Amino acid sequence: MRAIAVSIVFIGHAQILPSFPSGFGVTIFFFLSGYLITSLMRVEFARNGRVDLKAFYIRRFLRINPPLWISMIAMGSMVALGVLKVELTWYDILSQALFFANYMPDFAQRTGLPSPLWSLAVEEHFYLAFPLLFGLMARRFEPRKIALICAVMCMAVLLIRMFNIAILDIAYSNYYWTHTRIDSILFGSVLALWSNPLLDEPDECIEVGFWHLAAAGLAVLVSFVIKFDAFEYGFKYTVQGIALFFVFAFILQGRSPLIAPLRWKAVQLVGLYSYTIYLIHYAFIIAVKQGAPDAPAIVRAVIAAALSLAFAYVMYRLVESPMAAIRKRMNARAGASHG
Repeated sequence: MRAIAVSIVFIGHAQILPSFPSGFGVTIFFFLSGYLITSLMRVEFARNGRVDLKAFYIRRFLRINPPLWISMIAMGSMVALGVLKVELTWYDILSQALFFANYMPDFAQRTGLPSPLWSLAVEEHFYLAFPLLFGLMARRFEPRKIALICAVMCMAVLLIRMFNIAILDIAYSNYYWTHTRIDSILFGSVLALWSNPLLDEPDECIEVGFWHLAAAGLAVLVSFVIKFDAFEYGFKYTVQGIALFFVFAFILQGRSPLIAPLRWKAVQLVGLYSYTIYLIHYAFIIAVKQGAPDAPAIVRAVIAAALSLAFAYVMYRLVESPMAAIRKRMNARAGASHG
């Protein structure tokens, strides 16, 4: 699913197809983050009776920051060498490195390093707040009740978006502000806590079949074509979040031959490298376009994809894999210390 998400984002940014919904790839990333993080915290709490916040934040730092900062240095070097021609300010770069770029004034008109780091800021804000909230809720409520609380929070975020559109006349900002997009992550948390095919008993899960998947797919397709503000910057993310609940549940049940392509090695490799691809791909797309403006879009996209994959491969081998080994040792020590 990471491979699908980053491919959607890449195709949209490369402008291979007109009006391609690259933002949906970001929504998939959000949902996946909510599902994975909440599932891991649910397992940890069931095993140890608590969530080790210090260890959680250290693991997140090791996962997110080293590849991010190295990729930012690489993009900055491309600018310094003239390979990438964009205007930079230190304030813009700082906002990206410290995860507040999505709240910068006139965000849509600012440049900064050409990387979609606003979405990373949304995830980081979720990582900062949700583990603490989850730890408090888990002491009092069973997972299904926490799932209901998360669903109510999703509806509250929808109301905030609609208030922004109807009363404050704000629409596009709903796309990148944390408090108006965090429901895309929380929908993943709902699946992690209720009807989770990997953690709940079969009789506690919704049986998601082909027709559920087809209806979810149709809902997503419809969400792409409705363009008035109240839907595009309001209801759309709710519709997509509910649809992804059924899509992910279908995939996690693992019984349909339709999901076989997700197990192909090439797809899994792209998923493995997806974080760095996401960080760096837009810079390569712009650099190739500036260097070869007359080349066909598909040719520029192939070159940018190859450069992104090569950079991501090196980053994974030299940075991400060693950081993952450290996180794995931390998990092992945590399991031993808590029995």
